Amino acid sequence: MSFKASANIRPSRFVKFSGTNTVAECDAGESMIGISAEWSDTAPLPSNTEYAATSGQPCTIYMIGDGQQEDRPILLVLGSGGATQGALLKADTDGAGVAVSANNDIYGARALEAGSSGEAIRVKPMFGFYGA
Repeated sequence: MSFKASANIRPSRFVKFSGTNTVAECDAGESMIGISAEWSDTAPLPSNTEYAATSGQPCTIYMIGDGQQEDRPILLVLGSGGATQGALLKADTDGAGVAVSANNDIYGARALEAGSSGEAIRVKPMFGFYGA
């Protein structure tokens, strides 16, 4: 689905609603609606910061049920600590995925492969609450 970005959104990050038909990157502890597209809306030049969408522009979002085919994986950038295969992932302060580690965490994806901090890995969007 496509929504309008209310702020700059980097590729392969958890996103949340930020207004009517607008989205922004998630912050730690926030409920996400999906994951931003893995491509950039700008040329990959040293002088350009790559964004999936800049403020005011359309932003493609992957939600539950999207990209389940092998030829179109959904990618999520990992934050601090990386992740193991099968880990439930939540948003960090930059919208990147970090492993759920405590009760009362909201998660938005399951890691389909292991990866290190800063890597983009294949994930399956799935939303839930990890609690006692």
